[in-house]
Amino acid sequence: MFEDCVSLVRIDMPDSIVDIGKLAFENCASLTNIVIPDSVESVGDYAFYDCTSVTSLYIGHEAEIFGEFAFGNNTSLVDIEIKCAMPVISHGMFYGCTSLKDISLPQGVQTIGATAFMGCTSLESINIPATTTMIGESAFDGTALTTVTIPWNVVDIGAGAFTNCAELTEINVDAKNTSYASVDGALYDISLDTLLCCPAGKSGTYTINDGTTTIANDAFIGCEGLTRIEAP
Repeated sequence: MFEDCVSLVRIDMPDSIVDIGKLAFENCASLTNIVIPDSVESVGDYAFYDCTSVTSLYIGHEAEIFGEFAFGNNTSLVDIEIKCAMPVISHGMFYGCTSLKDISLPQGVQTIGATAFMGCTSLESINIPATTTMIGESAFDGTALTTVTIPWNVVDIGAGAFTNCAELTEINVDAKNTSYASVDGALYDISLDTLLCCPAGKSGTYTINDGTTTIANDAFIGCEGLTRIEAP
């Protein structure tokens, strides 16, 4: 609708707006902030993709549905305020938001989609709510996270969810989780049979937990600081 309006610097939406469609404001490269009114219930695929001058995003109370890469590649985005429950953070929703340093996710988030924060190279801090049950493939690939806590409710973590995180040294799992566990900051399945992810920020010698029978695909990807691995 307003795709490629490269001189557009401001959007004032009336409270009558309920849906924002696909590609609605894609590549509005001069837009500096995005305000999703409380009346909006859905935001389409790539709706605000590649709005590279946007620094702040406000999402109102009623939004429930977000399309793929809705706010992706907003490389200047630093401030996000979320008022809705947001049950699903969609596939690639904040992909490539390279200036984003931290984000507070609301209680109510159930799914963090594949590549949701992939390539957010400045992202140092995020809370994964206790309501979350699924973390998609490559969800945090390439971020600057240093520690991650997996809540008790999570039952599905996709392949490569935390790969290429060069600063990540600890993946901790809530003791009540029935699907996953952590040993010395590495992610295992609950039986401790399978090493799923050794954080890429670990250095020196890493000792695989005794009793491990399987090393998952990409378990050590990006572990450039390791000099030795001791396997049982």
